Amino acid sequence: MRLGLLFLPGKRYQDETVPLEEADRRYFLEFVIVFAIISGLIALYVRQFTVGIEKAKLVEAFSVTQTARGEVILHYAETGKWPEPLETEIGGNYVSSVRWSGHALVSELRLPETPTQESPRWTLSFTPVTNQGPTAVVVWLCGDAEPPPGMIRKAASITSVPASVLPSTCRPRRYIDE
Repeated sequence: MRLGLLFLPGKRYQDETVPLEEADRRYFLEFVIVFAIISGLIALYVRQFTVGIEKAKLVEAFSVTQTARGEVILHYAETGKWPEPLETEIGGNYVSSVRWSGHALVSELRLPETPTQESPRWTLSFTPVTNQGPTAVVVWLCGDAEPPPGMIRKAASITSVPASVLPSTCRPRRYIDE
């Protein structure tokens, strides 16, 4: 028995002759099947690659807002009040601005433009939650995460980042449990 391709031109398994046109059709069919399998694998890889890039853009938002979150907590610790609304322009690769709205720290991300549409924008909000007691504990929630028991969220989330891209700590509990 000869080893080789699945369909040998002009031959069948028991050395029966096959017309050349039928062999050409078999080669074409084999090519189409292999091409479909490879295309499917490439499509899966590209999707995973783009999700990874989108998640990397969120890392910049986390790092840029880290300093601002510290300053807001410092002001709250010193005065017992949240700072007045403030907006700053940030020169990051993907973060265009960070603003304190009075009860939430909002990071605006710009995504690269595509030829057919304007540059889309995502917002990722960080909202402080505090406890009710003699000593104030401040915890930052990102996205649509739910506050820990006994703590009160000061503002609603205005996050527009898709839940599939958000880290698990920023997703609502119902999304994680599904």
